[in-house]
Amino acid sequence: MQNNSSFLSTSLTVYKNSTASEKGIIRVVDLCVLKKDEQGNVTALELSELSGEEAAELGPLAGNLLGLFAQDDIEQAAANIPNNSAAGLLLIEQTWAIGLRGAIKNAGGIPVAGGLVAPDVLQELEEELEMAKQHA
Repeated sequence: MQNNSSFLSTSLTVYKNSTASEKGIIRVVDLCVLKKDEQGNVTALELSELSGEEAAELGPLAGNLLGLFAQDDIEQAAANIPNNSAAGLLLIEQTWAIGLRGAIKNAGGIPVAGGLVAPDVLQELEEELEMAKQHA
């Protein structure tokens, strides 16, 4: 895979026009844009919004900041997109939650777990809730 500087400007344009990033709801930690041509050749570009100082705060991760996506992950994603198409891998920080996290910590709370609910699981939960409402 080779880097292509035209991806940089395209990726930054997409990011800068993102409503969520403009409002400070998210921050892009790592972004990998993949493009596969008609012959199946893949071009990849990774970039991050984190500054050098912010990267240094991450300690051991700092030296590998733009390598948060493993080469195997990138290759697997590229293998799953059709020729003559593009895809993106995005790692975000949900900055909207920083204040909430601080408030919980100040109230004596401790984090137990974190994560995201997959869209198919969310849809299933919504359907179950709707059925429960209908039978109530």
